[in-house]
Amino acid sequence: MNAAPLKNDNKKAAPKRDRKNTFLIQKPLPPKPLTRRANAAFVMLVRNSDGQGARSTIRQVEDRFNRNFQYPYVFLNDVPFTEEFKELIRPMSKANMTFGLVPTEHWSYPEWISITKAKEAREAMAMLPFDYYWRIEPDVEYSCDLDFDPFLYMQDNNKKYAFTMSLPEYMETIPSLWNVTRDFMDMYPHLLAKNNALDFISDDGGKSYNTCHFWSNFEIADARWMRDEAYQQYFSHLDQAGGFFYERWGDAPVHSIAAALLLPIDQIHFFKEIGYFHAPFHNCPAELELQAKCHCDPNRNINMSPSAEDNQQAQDQAVIHRLYYDIIHVPFQDKYEDNWDEALFWVAIDDFKTKAAQAGINDPLAILPKLGYKSYEDIRDVTKEGPPKCYREGWKSEMLSQTVDVAAVLDRCELVGGRKFEGGEKIFVLDFWARWCGPCIEAAPELSNLAEKHAGQVAVVGVNNEGIFEDKEHDVEKLEGFLEEKKNAFRYTCFIDNQNHARDSVYNHCGYQGIPCLILLVNNIVSYVGSPGEGFKQALSNSLDAIALEKEE
Repeated sequence: MNAAPLKNDNKKAAPKRDRKNTFLIQKPLPPKPLTRRANAAFVMLVRNSDGQGARSTIRQVEDRFNRNFQYPYVFLNDVPFTEEFKELIRPMSKANMTFGLVPTEHWSYPEWISITKAKEAREAMAMLPFDYYWRIEPDVEYSCDLDFDPFLYMQDNNKKYAFTMSLPEYMETIPSLWNVTRDFMDMYPHLLAKNNALDFISDDGGKSYNTCHFWSNFEIADARWMRDEAYQQYFSHLDQAGGFFYERWGDAPVHSIAAALLLPIDQIHFFKEIGYFHAPFHNCPAELELQAKCHCDPNRNINMSPSAEDNQQAQDQAVIHRLYYDIIHVPFQDKYEDNWDEALFWVAIDDFKTKAAQAGINDPLAILPKLGYKSYEDIRDVTKEGPPKCYREGWKSEMLSQTVDVAAVLDRCELVGGRKFEGGEKIFVLDFWARWCGPCIEAAPELSNLAEKHAGQVAVVGVNNEGIFEDKEHDVEKLEGFLEEKKNAFRYTCFIDNQNHARDSVYNHCGYQGIPCLILLVNNIVSYVGSPGEGFKQALSNSLDAIALEKEE
């Protein structure tokens, strides 16, 4: 691929733009005072089954950036979000969260084709209340602290589209996209921007498409640009051609071609400061002043000038990654256990192999380890098993209605913070947590408020175990120092489970595979097990009502 260079030499300060169609890579941005915000939001297209991956991403976004800015989140799904999904997600951030169902009209069958529109249209629809959006995905990693606001940088510098990685597209999925685009260029020449980035996506002046595209799993864009005449006309032109269905055109090449043709090149920005990993690709800055804020390996940077061999490997990985998600992951992610169809799965594997061979990759198994699999049987086993049962809709712990002697359990633990445990309350909340667990720390202030609000009725008891999932050495001094540092958050009783008794006798039997894990007990009888979300709040409210009724009687 001989696309116009992106000038991302991560070994020295990048030069200023010195010729047409070279992206301007500026020096690291200085911190700005937090005095204002853009009208912007994070947006995630996500399914109910991706709750854990979504939690991981949000936790990283908060830790790296949004804890200081509190931009809202918008989650979009083509089916209603379950309460279990919402309960998993809400504790991750104090920012406002919206859980959206795509309206039926945006999924209805156009009269010229018998299938739904591309997800591209969904995003543009959802962005109406905002000027800018930042696309985030489940199961990605952000590896650099950000002390500036990318949204405000876009706003203040008149940037319309920003990216972190560029890759080759799988040509088999878009064979006619460029021909349809050429027709658009001929029909609407007045909509093409002057000094655009045509040389980035074409090596022959527009006669053909070189498959370069921005990795749209990360993008920050001006939503108003996607609603203006030029972009809407281009999308409508593509939509009428039917390729979103017949050839599975994705949003990545569509957004990339639109940005390259319809925007001046100085309105497209490369955020090299944002360390980003979406399996199997990395963007990692190498400048020392940026690396001081990162924990990624710059030698794995997909944007560095590659050798011919490295470039081919990157292309092959991109192809296999796309094929895996399109043919296997997405179609089968809701077909686990009773919904499993073994024959259909192996038909999909054959389709996967065929399309890989068409792309010149005769041994996709050599690349699959990048996705965490060693064989097709591995993929089958993981996919068939599905997500842990505790994250599925309607799950209830087998521990419900069982009796747990809280005093006896805590007698085997050591008090390290808060008031001495008395055991007089009728309602107990056992909070299993660890210092390394970000969501646990996020949940602590609300649990503290709950304990203070219902003092005398409800006892919130933290049970710390750094080895909740695997045996680790317990350190009372470290925990005491941590609780002293976080004393404004952890204002309730905390024990250390230094003999693993609470873990082995209670947590390991509750069925919930994650922390924070709250176990609500009324008169030592378990009435709730799960995350500190809406389900817990409702269960606690019901418990308080039951205790009040007991007193009346």
